Amino acid sequence: MTTALAYWMRTHGVYLPELHSFLLSAVRTDRDIAFALEAFDRSFGEMRQTVLFTS
Repeated sequence: MTTALAYWMRTHGVYLPELHSFLLSAVRTDRDIAFALEAFDRSFGEMRQTVLFTS
């Protein structure tokens, strides 16, 4: 699942290593964090549409 998330995040302009969790540093601005959150929201939505999750 982490590899899939990393792929989709990259399509939205956020580099996420495949085997690591989200790590943020103090040098990130509020705008950077908002950008990453938006990319996560889009990525998760696309992952759901492609049936990576089952209910």
